[in-house]
Amino acid sequence: MILSLWLVACTQQVDVSDPERAPVAVVLSPSEGSEIPSGPATFLGQVEDAETPAEQLFATWSLAPADGVFRDVCKGFADAEGMVQCTTDVAPEDARLRLQVVDRAGYRDQVLLDLAVRAVAAPVVTLTEPSTLRRAWRNLPIRVRATVTDADHDPGELVASWISDLDGPVEGPTTVAGDGSLTGALRLTEGQHRLTLAVTDPDGERGAATVQLAVGGDNLPPTLRIDAPVAAAVVALGSPVPFKAWVRDDEAPDETVAVVVTSQLDGVVAEVPVAGPGFAEAALAGLTLGAHTLTVTATDVDDQVATATVAIVVGQAPTIDVVCPVAGTTDAVGEPIDVVVDLADERSGPGKLQLFVDIDGSRQTTIYKPDVDGRAFTRVSLAPGTHTLAFTVQDEDALQTSVSVDVTVGGTPNQTCPAMDAILGGASGG
Repeated sequence: MILSLWLVACTQQVDVSDPERAPVAVVLSPSEGSEIPSGPATFLGQVEDAETPAEQLFATWSLAPADGVFRDVCKGFADAEGMVQCTTDVAPEDARLRLQVVDRAGYRDQVLLDLAVRAVAAPVVTLTEPSTLRRAWRNLPIRVRATVTDADHDPGELVASWISDLDGPVEGPTTVAGDGSLTGALRLTEGQHRLTLAVTDPDGERGAATVQLAVGGDNLPPTLRIDAPVAAAVVALGSPVPFKAWVRDDEAPDETVAVVVTSQLDGVVAEVPVAGPGFAEAALAGLTLGAHTLTVTATDVDDQVATATVAIVVGQAPTIDVVCPVAGTTDAVGEPIDVVVDLADERSGPGKLQLFVDIDGSRQTTIYKPDVDGRAFTRVSLAPGTHTLAFTVQDEDALQTSVSVDVTVGGTPNQTCPAMDAILGGASGG
């Protein structure tokens, strides 16, 4: 807003006793017709006198509204070159500037200059981060975020600074983005801080925002321990892997810690919530075949991270094919039941497989080993009646596959087992 506009500077000499002996005053800045913003301003002038040394000339700067009374804003002697300067705040209603000079004899001169004052507004600063409600830590950067607006200037013309009543000036982000945002991070020492963000525009107008902030000592990462799966565990492909970890954070509730499980083969496997008191449990599904290194990361609210790893193997369970007896086999009382099974495993050779036999839910003490072709065989004697034979094959990683068949003893035999007849020597397996 222009409050007054360009009047011609005029010089008026006041005769004390001899007009020809009066000093002379000149305003060098601002010049006639120039516009100045309200707020801090610096005026520059020069005075001289034929009979008085320059440093003995006393100058007074004054400001006044268009129809108001002058108020003195600066007083003092000139320097050796006669230069006089005044730095003061100019009000939007100020419209006239006066420079008066008096020599040691009392002779005086004055210059009157009309001003064009443009009212300016200070930047408006809103500090959104950090929050008083959230504690900060001396060993971690403190995120800061603010928005700044200025009615008279583009955001890029604004300059920000940070100061703490405890630490003094603080290094932080100083450049306001084109959208008026100011983001970044800074660090503070331990203690209670009154943190102030000050923003200054090219007119020298200053806006500020302040937050009270408690800064603690060192923030440590969470404590993390993997309880399951155990190292070197082998699980069958397609089976869920039980996962359990213990997590503890000293600076925030355990439930605020984010736990993520990843595999170098499959990427992110699971995001596991932490339940009190500090346990994170889940069933890890979908792991592909192979040797996995599971990496568990626990990240707290301050982005402190703890990691732990465990190596496991996802394997293919062995296969079992019951050649004899087939389901529904009936045999005579007193006749043994021929058992022939074929075993295979992609990871373990036949020699590392074991066959267990359960009769009606009771495991037999004999453990059968297949031959080099993966075939295992035996004969079992059963009492009259219907029985369930369950066959379980287990590999070197303890992965198992089980199948069962029902047979009946006490009736007309309805099946034969050519495979048993073909086995070398006809001996029972083992």
